Amino acid sequence: TPDSLKDRAKESTNCLHRSRALYHLSVVTGNVGAAGTDANVFVVLYGQNGDDSGFVPLVASKSHRNKFERGQTDDFVVEAVEIGKIKKLKIGHDNKGSSSGWYLEKVVVDCPVLGRRQTFACDRWLDKDKDDGQIETEVYPADDLEVCYDPHVRYEVRTYTSDLRGAGTDANVFVVLYGDDAGKQTSSAFLL
Repeated sequence: TPDSLKDRAKESTNCLHRSRALYHLSVVTGNVGAAGTDANVFVVLYGQNGDDSGFVPLVASKSHRNKFERGQTDDFVVEAVEIGKIKKLKIGHDNKGSSSGWYLEKVVVDCPVLGRRQTFACDRWLDKDKDDGQIETEVYPADDLEVCYDPHVRYEVRTYTSDLRGAGTDANVFVVLYGDDAGKQTSSAFLL
């Protein structure tokens, strides 16, 4: 196996031409003594059809500056290949830093495009000196904790105002999108 996270990230540059999706990951560090880690954490998501996300370093937590601390939930938004329902994930770290051992409680993966939220319970140490000495593990979703909802598709709408005098407006502007599916439409959305 490669020694550095950068080497592993380079290995996962497959599938760039395929459809992409945003995955919202909530990574929960256990509330036990010395549970936090200063190591570099990564995840790989595996889909039902054999596809995977590739190696994804979890770098920028949306919820905490100092990530993966005891009893803390760190939120990440990851863009990766759309892999369908996730059948398992691999999570681990590079064992770097003075406090590299980590107690991972669970990972919750939400994919709004698919309308699916899955929970992957881990409840174990990823530490060379504890449990089985492994610093990465594969975990499977708890089917009884899976939540399905109407999928959300994110659209980016760009408007351009002419440079002609009087072309601008102070009015509230909104947009409604209509699709091909039997007259379905989005709800009105105000443009900010």
